[in-house]
Amino acid sequence: MTFLDTNICLDLLAKRSPWHEDAEQLVAFHIKKSMKLGVSTISIPILTFLLKRYHKEIDTKNVLCNLIKFIGLLDVNRKMTEAAINSTWKDIEDCMQYECARYHNALMIITRNKQDFNQSEIPVMTSAEWVKEFCN
Repeated sequence: MTFLDTNICLDLLAKRSPWHEDAEQLVAFHIKKSMKLGVSTISIPILTFLLKRYHKEIDTKNVLCNLIKFIGLLDVNRKMTEAAINSTWKDIEDCMQYECARYHNALMIITRNKQDFNQSEIPVMTSAEWVKEFCN
């Protein structure tokens, strides 16, 4: 399973240039090859807030409903949350994303901010790096 950080989902949903093209290609490849994609449940309220605040033209509920049709929702539990709170990571939310990816056996984390995951034991790539590595 490939884990998508919130910023990749936002790039995809809000068609943020220039990143959305790579995000779209990554998702399309996974769907075509029947490969699993996952996003943590904590990404949903974050995406809702960001889309409603900065992308008012987007029908937030509709795009999120469509998103979860092809990207699995991965639960975050108390143990993951406590691990993130007690970690040495600078950002608790990034660590919660990591703990979710780790718990659900992600093989890769895709993010636009690799430095946020510099303590990750799971390989981390940007969507552009992933597309270059696997689609070309």
